[in-house]
Amino acid sequence: MASFIWELNCGARPITTQGNSSAILRFCTRELSKGWPVILGWRSRHGAHAALAVGIEGRRHTRRFAPHALLLLDPAESEPALASANARLELGKRKPFLVTSAAVQPVTLEGAVSIRLKPP
Repeated sequence: MASFIWELNCGARPITTQGNSSAILRFCTRELSKGWPVILGWRSRHGAHAALAVGIEGRRHTRRFAPHALLLLDPAESEPALASANARLELGKRKPFLVTSAAVQPVTLEGAVSIRLKPP
């Protein structure tokens, strides 16, 4: 995916991460907090899939923000109705869960690609 974004030659710079779910989720939270969209890839019992993470949901405790879900635009789901996302990745204690209008399923995160704009 990262090489595809480079080859577009549209001024975007892909930043990738792989590893365990915790590291991938920290990467996604950091990149989304800076305003960069993230393509998130995972594996479930239905196979491999990816979606665009466009937001974070969570709570602020004093000065610290504790995320509990990533908001996704999933091309396999129906278009969002009066919402900014059509799926969400719940950040469970043991394993993340993909929540859509049709199902809730555990997933294993595989990696993520942040899309940053090159400085002028």
